[in-house]
Amino acid sequence: MKSSQWTRRLFNIAGVVVGFGAWLALLWPPMKYVGTHHPSTIQLLIQLISPINDIYDIPFLGWATIVLTILAIIFLLWCFRQVSYYIEISRVNISVLETNLELEFTELDLSKTRLSRTQVFHANRSNISAYHITSKLDSMSGRIDPTSIQFISKINGERITERLLPRSTQTSMDIIEIYSRVLPTNILATALPNEFVLWMYRSLGRFSSTLVERRGEVSYANEYNGPEAIFSLTAQRYPVTKINIRLSFPDVSGPELGDMSCFVIRENAVKVLTPDTWREGGRCYYQISFRKLNQATVRCQWTNRRLEEYLTARAVT
Repeated sequence: MKSSQWTRRLFNIAGVVVGFGAWLALLWPPMKYVGTHHPSTIQLLIQLISPINDIYDIPFLGWATIVLTILAIIFLLWCFRQVSYYIEISRVNISVLETNLELEFTELDLSKTRLSRTQVFHANRSNISAYHITSKLDSMSGRIDPTSIQFISKINGERITERLLPRSTQTSMDIIEIYSRVLPTNILATALPNEFVLWMYRSLGRFSSTLVERRGEVSYANEYNGPEAIFSLTAQRYPVTKINIRLSFPDVSGPELGDMSCFVIRENAVKVLTPDTWREGGRCYYQISFRKLNQATVRCQWTNRRLEEYLTARAVT
C-alpha cells in the first residue's frame, strides 16, 4: 500500500512538472508578441482566441494557452491555500506524528478491555511542560478502572513523566501528565512535514532529542459487551498523522466482518471504510489505518451477535 501511494505521488509530481513546462512553452510566444507589437489586453485576447493568429504557427494553440493559464491560476491558488494551511497547523502547540491504538478484549465474554496507546509527538512552542488527556465512555454500563491508568513519556529513552494528575469518574477520564522538564523544540521539526520528520526519526535517528514517545494504558469494564458497541477517535481542529487502530477480539465471541462497520465522519459527510482483518492465535483482528485525520471522527461499531451465541452456548453447557 505504501509503495502504491508513493508511486501515485511521483506520477502526480511528474504530471505537474510536465504540465507546468508545457504551459511555460505555450506562454513564451505571447510574451514575445507583446514585447514586439505592444498590443492592448483586448487585442492580445482577440489574437489568442482566433483559431489562426499572428502568435502561433499552429492553429488553436491560443485556446490551449488560455485553458492552461486558467488551470495554472487555479493550481497556484490551491497551492497558496495549502501553504497557508500548512503554516497554520505547523504553529500548533504540539504536533502528533503517529498514533497507534489497540483495543484488546481480555475476556471471552468481552466484559473487560484494555486500551493501549503509543504516540510520537513534539512541541512547537516553548514552555510546554504537560500533556492533557481526556476520554469518555459511551455505554451507560461502562466503567473505567482508575488503578489501570498509566502514561509514560520518554525522550531519547529518558523518562520525562514526573507524575499524573487525575480527575476522573467511573465513566470519564481527565488527566494532566506533568513532565520533569520543559519539552524541547526544533525549528526544522516544526517546519518540515510530519511524515518526513517521522521518517527521519525512524530511519535515520534524527530529532531523537526533540521527539517524545508516549505510551498509555487504561482498562474498561462492560463498555463493549452490549448488543451494539462503538469505538471512536476524534481529531479536532489540527490533524493527527499516521493513525493505526486495531481491535483484538477472542475468536470465539468476536464479531464477524459482516457485523463490523467502520466510518470516517466529517460533519454530515460519512465515508465507509473496509478494515483489514485476520485471525491468529485464537484471536480475530480488525485494523484501519489513516495517513491523516483532521476535523473528523473515525468510528468502528459492531453488533455482538456472536457474543450472544457464545453466551447462550456456554449457559446450555
